[in-house]
Amino acid sequence: MTDDAYWITPSDVLEFLFCPRFIYFMKVMHVPQHEERRFLVQKGRKVHEEKLAANKSYVRKKLNVEKKLENVRLFCNVYRISGIVDEILFLADGSASPIDYKYAFHKRDFKTYFYQGLMYCLMIAETFKLSSTMAYVSFSRDKWQVEEMKYDDSSIANLDKILKTIIEIASQGIMPKKKGSKRKCADCTYRKLCV
Repeated sequence: MTDDAYWITPSDVLEFLFCPRFIYFMKVMHVPQHEERRFLVQKGRKVHEEKLAANKSYVRKKLNVEKKLENVRLFCNVYRISGIVDEILFLADGSASPIDYKYAFHKRDFKTYFYQGLMYCLMIAETFKLSSTMAYVSFSRDKWQVEEMKYDDSSIANLDKILKTIIEIASQGIMPKKKGSKRKCADCTYRKLCV
């Protein structure tokens, strides 16, 4: 495994939270997911491409946005994370927050979105030297409903544990235990390889 493999993306964390074995199959076995074959993934990508400017303008106005940047590649050297954020919102109070647009319905349990937003906040804080302790996610299938997520030191400590576990799996070639349900396993791109 090269040093480059130690850079972790929000997508890696989303996959890990779905099931830790994704990291094993992707980073150790180098087996692609072939997500492009899945309908919802394709639909989600199409929504991201279209961006629906009118709805986003409404969302930005509601959040008191002074300036925004779109599709920004970010890095955080401290945690060795990188990714491309949908938008960075520069707010009237002098802080900056990421917003991610999801082709999804709003749901109560959105741990994956929570950690994705936190990763973007850490990258924004390091890159722009601004306070970034809040992220937003907007759900396109629920009339662009916006969910606010706030972070503290405890959130960062939990993310740090996740990142260290991902690195351990990838660097040591450890196949972790499954974390899934019959429903999750049935829709998994690795179900034929997973023992």
